[in-house]
Amino acid sequence: MYKEQAWVERVLKRLRNEADVQSQSIHRFLADNLLVMHSDLLTAVGNLKKTVQELSTKTDKTVAI
Repeated sequence: MYKEQAWVERVLKRLRNEADVQSQSIHRFLADNLLVMHSDLLTAVGNLKKTVQELSTKTDKTVAI
Protein backbone atom coordinates (compact mmCIF):
# COMPACT_ATOMS: atom_id res chain seq x y z
CA MET A 1 0.00 0.00 0.00
CA TYR A 2 2.83 2.44 0.82
CA LYS A 3 4.49 1.71 -2.51
CA GLU A 4 1.26 2.57 -4.32
CA GLN A 5 0.85 5.73 -2.30
CA ALA A 6 4.43 6.77 -3.06
CA TRP A 7 3.87 6.03 -6.76
CA VAL A 8 0.71 8.16 -6.79
CA GLU A 9 2.54 10.99 -5.04
CA ARG A 10 5.35 10.87 -7.63
CA VAL A 11 2.85 10.90 -10.50
CA LEU A 12 0.96 13.83 -8.98
CA LYS A 13 4.20 15.76 -8.45
CA ARG A 14 5.23 15.13 -12.06
CA LEU A 15 1.79 16.24 -13.29
CA ARG A 16 1.94 19.38 -11.14
CA ASN A 17 5.38 20.23 -12.56
CA GLU A 18 4.17 19.66 -16.11
CA ALA A 19 1.11 21.85 -15.48
CA ASP A 20 3.41 24.62 -14.20
CA VAL A 21 5.60 24.36 -17.31
CA GLN A 22 2.57 24.49 -19.62
CA SER A 23 1.10 27.42 -17.71
CA GLN A 24 4.36 29.36 -18.06
CA SER A 25 4.49 28.48 -21.75
CA ILE A 26 0.97 29.77 -22.37
CA HIS A 27 1.68 32.93 -20.39
CA ARG A 28 4.84 33.57 -22.42
CA PHE A 29 2.94 32.98 -25.70
CA LEU A 30 0.18 35.39 -24.70
CA ALA A 31 2.63 38.05 -23.56
CA ASP A 32 4.85 37.73 -26.63
CA ASN A 33 2.13 37.52 -29.25
CA LEU A 34 -1.26 38.80 -28.16
CA LEU A 35 -0.02 41.85 -26.31
CA VAL A 36 2.13 42.90 -29.26
CA MET A 37 -0.76 42.37 -31.68
CA HIS A 38 -3.09 44.30 -29.36
CA SER A 39 -0.67 47.21 -29.22
CA ASP A 40 -0.30 47.22 -33.02
CA LEU A 41 -4.07 47.13 -33.42
CA LEU A 42 -4.56 50.08 -31.06
CA THR A 43 -1.96 52.06 -33.00
CA ALA A 44 -3.67 51.26 -36.31
CA VAL A 45 -7.08 52.28 -34.96
CA GLY A 46 -5.61 55.54 -33.66
CA ASN A 47 -4.10 56.25 -37.07
CA LEU A 48 -7.41 55.44 -38.75
CA LYS A 49 -9.25 57.79 -36.41
CA LYS A 50 -6.81 60.59 -37.22
CA THR A 51 -7.21 59.98 -40.96
CA VAL A 52 -11.01 60.00 -40.75
CA GLN A 53 -10.95 63.23 -38.75
CA GLU A 54 -8.66 64.88 -41.31
CA LEU A 55 -10.89 63.72 -44.16
CA SER A 56 -13.95 65.03 -42.32
CA THR A 57 -12.30 68.42 -41.81
CA LYS A 58 -11.28 68.64 -45.48
CA THR A 59 -14.77 67.62 -46.58
CA ASP A 60 -16.39 70.25 -44.35
CA LYS A 61 -14.08 72.94 -45.74
CA THR A 62 -14.74 71.89 -49.32
CA VAL A 63 -18.51 71.81 -48.87
CA ALA A 64 -18.46 75.19 -47.10
CA ILE A 65 -16.82 76.83 -50.12
